[in-house]
Amino acid sequence: MFNPSLSDEQKALRELARQFATNEIAPLAAEAERNEEYPWALVEKAHSIGLINITVPEEYGGGGLGYFEDCLVAEELSAGCAGVYSSLVASTLGLTPLNLAATPEQMDLLMRPFCAEPALAAFCLTEPGAGSDVAAVRTRARRDGDVYVLNGSKRFITNGGVAKLYTVVASLDPELRHKGLIVLALTPDLPGLTFGKKEDKMGQRAAQTREVIFEDVRVPASNRLGEEGEGFRLVMATLDKIRAEVAAAAVGVARAAMEASVRYAQEREQFGKTISSFQAIQ
Repeated sequence: MFNPSLSDEQKALRELARQFATNEIAPLAAEAERNEEYPWALVEKAHSIGLINITVPEEYGGGGLGYFEDCLVAEELSAGCAGVYSSLVASTLGLTPLNLAATPEQMDLLMRPFCAEPALAAFCLTEPGAGSDVAAVRTRARRDGDVYVLNGSKRFITNGGVAKLYTVVASLDPELRHKGLIVLALTPDLPGLTFGKKEDKMGQRAAQTREVIFEDVRVPASNRLGEEGEGFRLVMATLDKIRAEVAAAAVGVARAAMEASVRYAQEREQFGKTISSFQAIQ
């Protein structure tokens, strides 16, 4: 039976995230958003105290916790800065296909070294003509012996150009639509993998968002997550895990906005009294 109350361990994790957001993220938020520069020191600090890679099994260097615990962290960290947190949740998004479908050998090869140092991941799904319509993916993966040759591009990829691990949704044959999709995991050192310019966004500007371009990128077939044709199911399962975290982050942003508004109303004075005493504010 589901218990809606938090355990002592969950409360401690939430408090750790809240203190990190208050003391580390919030003081850097305005400058990071203004300069469109991600404060990389925050990733290093978050890694050192266990606030990233939370859902990765412990035996591979992660926190060994569930997505509910990650939602607790999402709400707190996003209250510090939505732009900073969006890079962290995008990293969780990029790792989730491995959590769901990687073999022990793939986890040893890809996940263990990733978790050993401060790093971010990226999930490459969106294209100029495909996003919500996952089956419309045009990035092509052609089997050539023991590798897949990737050609195409992805748009609006958070952590593009800074991630150390990418999970890429590609099509064996666009005519097959959802039945032809696969998911490949790869590192950014492969020849032919390049990145476009940083997107000039209206908000969440601290997060690095770029185009990811594949030109005859040869990815070992052993890096395929799941079987050929199972990519659509894996993408849907991945997005289902992350949607709750995005919602939790939205709650954190809303809470921070409300708290900032209350503070301002209690400090701002007009007509000899704080505006919090006015009926319209109350």
